[in-house]
Amino acid sequence: MIDEGSVKNKLYNEFIKPTTQKKNFIGIEIEIPIINLNKDAVDFDVVHKITDKFQSHYGDFKTDGVDFEGNIFALKNHETDDIVCYDCSYNNIEFAMGKEKDLFTINDRFCEYYSFVKESFEEYNHTLTGMGINPYRKYNLNKPIPSERYLMLYHHLKSFKNYEDVPMHFHNYPEYGMFSSASQVQLDVYKDDLVKTINVFSKNRTD
Repeated sequence: MIDEGSVKNKLYNEFIKPTTQKKNFIGIEIEIPIINLNKDAVDFDVVHKITDKFQSHYGDFKTDGVDFEGNIFALKNHETDDIVCYDCSYNNIEFAMGKEKDLFTINDRFCEYYSFVKESFEEYNHTLTGMGINPYRKYNLNKPIPSERYLMLYHHLKSFKNYEDVPMHFHNYPEYGMFSSASQVQLDVYKDDLVKTINVFSKNRTD
């Protein structure tokens, strides 16, 4: 039996309590499509070679995720909390930058990682693109990373067929995470400003 009080405490400690601590950090996650300039599918063997090369070059990055086939899909620097990983599939690379007090520090590290990875991919006639939707998606293999999280997610997304008669909005692109990328920004907000901040970010332009 799940105790309602313990659930509320868990939710409070996870989502509300952090807002009672006055902090002023920012964190950024940038997902970027990988493309094969030969207009073929992204070569996952190349992806794994680049991952190994990155880890060898940046020794502070330790293995943080390994798929069922023994390939690394996430590397983390525990000093900066920077993470370089692949999101949903090996068609997308993600730079999740650890929190800092200013954007300039994050930008310096991101540009260094990005340049290294991009130049490394270009040795195999692959590159990175800033586009949110992979322009070469029709050539790619839409296969999820073989790990618990991504196989579970893909299995769930494919369940849209079970709800075709339900009056809700579903799309028939369960593989969308394998050809689409996004960016996220995390901001610390103190509790006194929480509602106001949510309202500001929720407003729609009317002009």
